[in-house]
Amino acid sequence: MRTPEDRQVLESICRECLGIDEWANVPTFVSLNDEWLQVGNAWLSRVSGARTLAPESRLLFSQRFAVEQLIHAISNKWAALLIGESGSGKTSLVRLLASMAGAPLAEVSLTPDTDSTDLLGCFEQVDLHRHKREFLGLFDQFVQDVARMLQSLDQRRGDAAKVLQLWHSLQVSLQNTVISEEERADEDQLTNLGFDRAWILDAENLLHFASVGQDFSGRARLLADKLSWIQ
Repeated sequence: MRTPEDRQVLESICRECLGIDEWANVPTFVSLNDEWLQVGNAWLSRVSGARTLAPESRLLFSQRFAVEQLIHAISNKWAALLIGESGSGKTSLVRLLASMAGAPLAEVSLTPDTDSTDLLGCFEQVDLHRHKREFLGLFDQFVQDVARMLQSLDQRRGDAAKVLQLWHSLQVSLQNTVISEEERADEDQLTNLGFDRAWILDAENLLHFASVGQDFSGRARLLADKLSWIQ
């Protein structure tokens, strides 16, 4: 019942229809183990591996009926509305139940200025072509740095030329890619950006080949992650 008046109305109906004059205060049974939380006739499964409750996380006798009804609502996937004056324990009751169930609790403060986007979020527009240009710029700088380092080593000068040749081939491949209007309109096609499967495979092989030393290996991993994000 939300208010004492509602309870009085229900008691009067039961008295008239069922002849019940006295209401027995049956203690609400509480049980807690690794798998289940039981409060009265309500059962709630606990999260696997949930920690043991702290001593202060004890369910008071006055809270048992409200927790039992709240568990029934959760089990049936119903929205629960807790009504009471400020400081009456609504928030602490929900926090206690989440702690007893070992479940994470997300709290969102609502104000008159809160709208649906604050609760549900919204989509962010992403310009993949801008990310492509940024990626190619970082890739070019990476290749030039690797080539300069290899040219400084007498035994690796041939590898420097190979790195530059592979990068040049990739750039030419992108410039020669013809994108149709259908492909440009289809956001699911990697060819929107000129990155077909063969180009991506060649780029990944070049990154692997150019991963010389710890510093360049880290930069190569960052470029590979950025390429995966674009995909």
